[in-house]
Order: sequence, then C-alpha cells, then structure tokens
Amino acid sequence: MEYDKNKIADAVKAGRLNKGWSQQELAENSGIALRSVQRIEGAEVQARLYTLKVLGRTLNLELNQLIKPVDPSQAKGTPLGLNFIQRLILSVALLIVLLLATLAFVAQSARFPETNFEMLVLVLVLLVSYALFLLLIWKGQSKATGHRYR
Repeated sequence: MEYDKNKIADAVKAGRLNKGWSQQELAENSGIALRSVQRIEGAEVQARLYTLKVLGRTLNLELNQLIKPVDPSQAKGTPLGLNFIQRLILSVALLIVLLLATLAFVAQSARFPETNFEMLVLVLVLLVSYALFLLLIWKGQSKATGHRYR
C-alpha cells in the first residue's frame, strides 16, 4: 500500500519539532537510522509500515496521522504500475522477443535483406521500436518512486 510521502514527512517533522528534538535525537530515541529519518522527513522515500509505527510511538502520534493512503485517482506512478524488477524482466523479455521475431523473419525470407541499406533500415526500426517500448515501460519510474537507476 502506498502513502502520501509529503504528508508523512510533514507529520514526522511536526511531531519531532513539538518534542523539541533534532533529527539526531529522534533517530536515537526511536532506534531508526539518522539517514532514514532525514529521508522520511525529506519525502525522499516511501517509509515502511514498521518504521512509521516506531516513529508514531516515539513521537506520540496516532498511526493514522502518519498513514493516509494515497487516493488512487491522484496517485503518481507509471502507466503500467510495475515495480523495478518487473520492469527489468519485461525489458529483457521484450528484447529477446524482438530479436527472435526478427531472426525468424530474416531466416524465412530467401531474398531479404538484398542490400545493406535494407538491413540497416531493419535494425533502425527495431531499435526505435525497442526504445519506444522501453519509454512506455519505464516512463515516470524515477519520479514516482524516487528510484535512481544503477
């Protein structure tokens, strides 16, 4: 389940400031790593439920103040709603299917390609098609999840 990271960040920061704590003090009192506290308050990550429960307990906040599900009609995400691993698998599978389909097409044709130009056009069409499919598959991934490609 996804939550509005900005609302969580605001609630955690407000709770911390109400206690008069620094981020370091919140990290020490909750047992949550300082970097995690910083990233949660900066709305850089989708905090895990366990982490939110610990922060809620430490800051004396109601859990429902920290966890408010995102309205599906307002959810920012990618068109296909796939996670990173699913996207990676789909990308590799698509490449394999395109290559096999192209090889089957070339193998069945006795006279294709007749010239180097025809072969280059075929390769160009394949590359453009693959790039467009990848754009569709990966569109918005880094913005929606904060994931940086490795």
